[in-house]
Amino acid sequence: MKRAMVPTAGEIAELSYCDFVGFIRQTNVPPGAYDTLNRWIQGADISKESHLIEVACTTGFSLREIAARTGCSGQGFDLSTQAITTAQQLAAEQIEDSQRLQWTVSDGYTFAAARPCSHVILGAALGFFPRQREMLIRTLSYFGANDGYLLASPFYIVDPLPSTLVNKAQHILNMTPTQGTWQQVMATYSGLRVEHQQRLDLLLESEEEIALYCAATSERTMKILDLENEEIYAAIFQRLHAIKMLCNELRQHQNYAVLVLGYRQQEFPRRYVELF
Repeated sequence: MKRAMVPTAGEIAELSYCDFVGFIRQTNVPPGAYDTLNRWIQGADISKESHLIEVACTTGFSLREIAARTGCSGQGFDLSTQAITTAQQLAAEQIEDSQRLQWTVSDGYTFAAARPCSHVILGAALGFFPRQREMLIRTLSYFGANDGYLLASPFYIVDPLPSTLVNKAQHILNMTPTQGTWQQVMATYSGLRVEHQQRLDLLLESEEEIALYCAATSERTMKILDLENEEIYAAIFQRLHAIKMLCNELRQHQNYAVLVLGYRQQEFPRRYVELF
């Protein structure tokens, strides 16, 4: 098999965040990883008959893993061609009958669903869109004429992020981290039924845990590339390590929640049920 073109160490440093994630085939998870998926599956009654759409899916972890566990179908989209290519490859490798999953390169504000869905996976992605309420309203169109569920795991701050940390995140991630309080984040979802809600702490990872994860991911990438090159390995490891260390810094100021939000066309955007 012909080896794929490999970027230089300098080019790896210049890849966009999502392109880098796709290039190294990172298992890019929502806050809470598998635990969050289990809560979504149970709280939103996801089954073989369900059809999901994953927003800003990068390498497709959430949709792929839920499909493997439930037999559902779905469509994921992301702006990064590299990330979508990797999502397609991973689905083909890991999912029986992987053609029940579709992967599309698209901007969130212009994406058109191939068919109406029953569930929309937002994860933490909504917090990274510049016009969040507009994007939320757009996701509701994916349900067509049906009601459905939105699956979210948003970050929220427990104390303000220092401006230096915001700038650092913008430089490393090419995006602005969530700076909303719990009330501000939940205001974005106003008009949806809160059918499951659990607020959870973000725990710091030790330097040893981060180094182990980065080494394992970097070594796997080199094996897939069938490449032995210390400069390329170092470029991958160092960039991934910088991302993980940044996330650890952000965790000192953030928590996250796992949400199952019910969309009912006859109700939205009004609310008739007390919050507590």
